[in-house]
Amino acid sequence: MTDIDVSMSEQCAELFAALAVFQGEVTSAKKASYNPHFKSRFADLADVLEAVRAPLARHGLSLTQMPVGACGSHVRLVTIVAHKSGQWLKGVLDMPLPKQTPQEVGSAISYARRYCAMAALGIAAEDDDGERAEGRGPGGVKQAQPRANGGGGVRAQAADVTMDASKLVQQLVTDLNAAPADRETLARFYEYARAELTQAGANEQQKVVVQEAFGKRCAVAGLKPREVISGRAA
Repeated sequence: MTDIDVSMSEQCAELFAALAVFQGEVTSAKKASYNPHFKSRFADLADVLEAVRAPLARHGLSLTQMPVGACGSHVRLVTIVAHKSGQWLKGVLDMPLPKQTPQEVGSAISYARRYCAMAALGIAAEDDDGERAEGRGPGGVKQAQPRANGGGGVRAQAADVTMDASKLVQQLVTDLNAAPADRETLARFYEYARAELTQAGANEQQKVVVQEAFGKRCAVAGLKPREVISGRAA
């Protein structure tokens, strides 16, 4: 399970005042990076830092993030938001680390920095729910509309949603099998697939198909699905 610890300086009035102004000014991190396997855009660490650097500087704030070592099955990241007055807010995150390869450690640190920065500063990535709802976003499935055909309207709509969900399941399995077998990609896929299946009205059997494919792909990477999911939930 991921552990996080937060502490702050004895006085924080100036820090919080500056953060309030900063949050009223900063925009969402733009999803400038493209994932060819999921055919979707996402905000990576560089996108997040680009969104916050100038506003932080204008209000006398700084963001410092330091990995302080991998211990056992975790890598620890310290995130500090500081004000020019000397006041500070610190968070320490222990991120699950299934494998201690250089690539795995680097991926975990980058992932942790991205989400800890957004959480500490109160920002998020751009919202693309509108595109997804229209069937234009990644894996978008446009919901069937009610039909004015008497008593069969609701039944016809449910049949269309089921058909769309079946197509979505096939696409998700195809995308999953083509995706890199690394923890961060698989973690991102899990959250993405869960949201898409819910939106498409998938039934339990369809969800199981994707879960089984997810488990097999995790096995290719030498990962346990629960470890991948718990890391994403952080």
